[in-house]
Amino acid sequence: MLKRLVWTVAVVAAVAMAVFFVLVGLDTSDKVAGPISAMSGVLALAAGLVATSKASRRRTITVKGTGKVGGGKYRAITGLDAPAEHLKDTDLVVEETGDIDGGGGEGITGARLS
Repeated sequence: MLKRLVWTVAVVAAVAMAVFFVLVGLDTSDKVAGPISAMSGVLALAAGLVATSKASRRRTITVKGTGKVGGGKYRAITGLDAPAEHLKDTDLVVEETGDIDGGGGEGITGARLS
């Protein structure tokens, strides 16, 4: 949504400047171009800061097609086992995790967040 708004404002501003330059002529356009360039630079800086804001720093962790594991008396994991507090602002995709074969220990084939 924000990205679309930024692009819409940029396109409208570019079209408005082009129309303005055509209407006022080259001499006046030359005098106005410097301040417009300075304002454009400030707006570009603001757009860059918005793009790197916390809202856009989500990450994705994908665990897919992990294969089969032989069990045992300990823990066997073919999916994801992680502390939940380390996964804030993270999208998890866990699919097609492998089987755990036999054993008497703990087995995780999907996702476990502790």
